[in-house]
Amino acid sequence: MKLPIKPQRIRLLTTFYCNAKCPYCHNEGQAVPVNSTMNEEFVGKLLDLIPTEEVILSGGEPTLNPHVVEMAKAVKERGIYLSITTNGTLTDRLYKLFPYLDEIKFNVDSLNKEAYEAIKQLPFEATIKNVMAAYEAGIYTKLNTPFVSVENALGLINFSESTGVEIKFIEVLEFEGFSDPSLEITKLESILQELGYSLEKGGMKKTWKKANNNITTMQCLCRAAVMTGDVDDAKELCRDQGSLYVTPEGGIKPCVYDEFSIPIYDAVMNGDLKTLQKRFEEFDHRFGIGPCKDIINKNKKLAIQEEAIRH
Repeated sequence: MKLPIKPQRIRLLTTFYCNAKCPYCHNEGQAVPVNSTMNEEFVGKLLDLIPTEEVILSGGEPTLNPHVVEMAKAVKERGIYLSITTNGTLTDRLYKLFPYLDEIKFNVDSLNKEAYEAIKQLPFEATIKNVMAAYEAGIYTKLNTPFVSVENALGLINFSESTGVEIKFIEVLEFEGFSDPSLEITKLESILQELGYSLEKGGMKKTWKKANNNITTMQCLCRAAVMTGDVDDAKELCRDQGSLYVTPEGGIKPCVYDEFSIPIYDAVMNGDLKTLQKRFEEFDHRFGIGPCKDIINKNKKLAIQEEAIRH
């Protein structure tokens, strides 16, 4: 028996911990280290109760979870599309995952060795070697990267065109305000058009194509909400395009920027559908869009203060 819900994708935050030191990292909304209870038994029971089209292994760094290969096997035994988001440096465990992965997304901030290693404090050559190994193994391979500068983006686009590895550029949201307006993803989209890319698919997540090469641009839903001042509209967008996040200790939450979660571990392990249904009813009742409401209210307050000063 399954619950009468079906999230489009389930994002398993397999662990809090990460071996990278990215200064911008929000760590999927995980504020403090917790003991991960996520293993193949929990994952299997969860997927038997909650149907989905896709599972994403994430974290922290998912390959730091000692059960990650067994979890991947549990997902594929149920015929579910499986992807992983990783920094790609823990080679031994990463390669053991290859037989089960449909898609792999490497976090690569820059193709400049010095810049990459300064940001992540990880070896650049090992990462690129593993990117190409995944691509050559026939796994759908992407580089996920924040859009931080035009120069950096052009380097990544050149790499994509020369290797065939896709790039997904992600718009950055900052909690203490926002990136310079020149760094909005629309600027990059204009550059792609100038480079001869045509829009294949629109929306918050756009696909651009030139010959056999694809580039993805991802607009931040939270940023869009703040710019329009419409939290309710953004909540609908997030609901349609977002994932069900499952935390390392077995909780559920709706938003990458939200530290709040609702525990479901015991209910899943015990097959307690009645309790699980109540947990999801609470989830729906408390569903939000992370910090957007607070940021919008803060911006409105600042605008009122600035208007008062002018007068």
